[in-house]
Amino acid sequence: MKNVILLYSEENFVWTSMQEIIPHIKDIWTSYCEQNNHQLKVINVDQCRPSDYLKDLMTSELIVISCFNASIAGWMKIIRQELLINTRWAFYLHNQATIGLWPLYELEVAQLFKDKDVFIGTCEGDLKSMDLCFKNARTKLLPFSSKNINSLPQELSMKKAQDIIFIGRLSRQKNLESLIESMSELILINPTVKLHFYGKEDFLGWPNMGLKKEESYLKELTELVSKKNLENDIIFHGFVPREVIKETWRGNAFVFCSPSLHSDENFGMAALMALEMGGRAVLSDWGGHQNYLAHLKDVCFGVTVYVNESRGLHTKVSDLSRALLRALKQDEILERRSNFFSHDEAVSNLARLEDEKNTGYDLKLTDFGSKLIAQRRKYKNKGQVQKVFTSESDPVAIELFYCYGAIEEK
Repeated sequence: MKNVILLYSEENFVWTSMQEIIPHIKDIWTSYCEQNNHQLKVINVDQCRPSDYLKDLMTSELIVISCFNASIAGWMKIIRQELLINTRWAFYLHNQATIGLWPLYELEVAQLFKDKDVFIGTCEGDLKSMDLCFKNARTKLLPFSSKNINSLPQELSMKKAQDIIFIGRLSRQKNLESLIESMSELILINPTVKLHFYGKEDFLGWPNMGLKKEESYLKELTELVSKKNLENDIIFHGFVPREVIKETWRGNAFVFCSPSLHSDENFGMAALMALEMGGRAVLSDWGGHQNYLAHLKDVCFGVTVYVNESRGLHTKVSDLSRALLRALKQDEILERRSNFFSHDEAVSNLARLEDEKNTGYDLKLTDFGSKLIAQRRKYKNKGQVQKVFTSESDPVAIELFYCYGAIEEK
């Protein structure tokens, strides 16, 4: 029998998506250990200290680190530096891959990783980003799963849709102005279409770029709606609990749209929820959205993400309008079944995290990774809390954008 420890923290629950993701990770590991007769010990690091679980830690054969923050970092240092427990780690990347793990360096835990440890990403972009930054990082693709996505009747979304919905933070990184611009074109073709925004403003700007504007992004969006004379066509609902959204839209024909350019859009829990409800989806061909575009082709429509030094990351309004029009008009029986997202597939994927021989080599940065970390340290020394890239046009950032799916526009 294998003894598995899973560390988690509710400090990360400030993000709605993490309120779903962290319990999901715990769920999957529980199923995996039950099926394989392994012993799983789940530890909430917010409520205890490593000394409370010394025997469990000493006898563990795998330690799963389901999220990262200062509390988790403290446990990691005690486990490997003070207790000298060299049990293999399985570390969930979340938002770390596209920033070269710099928070792990600043909290002094990056140097604790060995090449036997495995970094778990939820999209190919995470793995490509890690390969760009590290010489010997061991990575695995383990997307999140759904117990419902394969149980929906195929006929559920046969009807032509008249509604587009966005669910998530109202953030500059979500590229929502492009969605409003595209409505101007759609209204000319289909005057009855409506766009619904569900979510509140996050006031974050682009933290990794140091771009935090003082003015309200929501104000910018509402002013754009007014400028385009779309007040009767676009509704801002504010924050609405996920269960209420599900109750409102489940069984109705709608198109979920996320043209996100977020630097760590590594899965898309809102997209998964919309697809579970029977909706279709128009998604930026970017990061975790690519999972849906590759494995649910009948019900997902992609929008190319471009990058160049003058404009940085962007999508074309005409591309977005065309994709939305196709999704709205779709009226045939659609295939929305994919083992890629199934609960059973996720459980079986964990078996691929088999033990591998420990060579004991430390995690090593590539030249690119070293440049990224040095650049981050420069901004830290200037008192800039999260900045790591000069701008969207920073060549270092652009290389990571390519990993996530951006195409060069000359």
